[in-house]
Amino acid sequence: MTEKESNIKGDQKNTNRSSKVARVISEYDLGEFGAELEQRWLGDGCEQQSLRTLADVMNRRVLRSAMTDVGMLVRQDEVDQLYTLLTDDETTEGTRLEVINDLKQEGVDIDRIQKDFVSHQAIHTYLRKDRRVEREDDNTNQVTKTQETIKRLQGRLQAVTENSVKRMVSTGRLVLGSFDVIITIQIVCTDCNQHYNVFELLDRGHCNCKTKT
Repeated sequence: MTEKESNIKGDQKNTNRSSKVARVISEYDLGEFGAELEQRWLGDGCEQQSLRTLADVMNRRVLRSAMTDVGMLVRQDEVDQLYTLLTDDETTEGTRLEVINDLKQEGVDIDRIQKDFVSHQAIHTYLRKDRRVEREDDNTNQVTKTQETIKRLQGRLQAVTENSVKRMVSTGRLVLGSFDVIITIQIVCTDCNQHYNVFELLDRGHCNCKTKT
């Protein structure tokens, strides 16, 4: 089996899993695009691309395929321009409606195409679950995002607590000198009976249970 046949067979197998990305690849006859998405995301022979960029790339392919199917002769720069007008937030509703009507007059089922446009989340699901690939920085980014979310909530709780205590002091309901508010979050593993600072645990990636196995 050639590499091309293998990639196509892989995409057909993915389609059976009912992934939106796999289905769209099949329905719009995008051939080996699943393998291309993987290569672009991993940076295999090219610069790594973000999930949002890959979603835009795929949606442009979908639009071009649909336009070609109805006999339109299109250049890639024309497809790029039409896609931008259809999806960009800065496009006025009047301009977008004009583009939609023009495509409909050419026989393009634009309503179906817009429903088949994929999000970056759909691309991520397809790559991880259907093609079973992960980028090395993916887990690191998730840890960083989780830490940032906790820090924001921790800072908010600290500010609310400090303001509440100040109000209690100013109204005479609480007697207190100069004070600081310290918010700490501890994670307790009941299996290894250890306490961890949440940020240190996320950086570490495991509790003491791992070292005991």
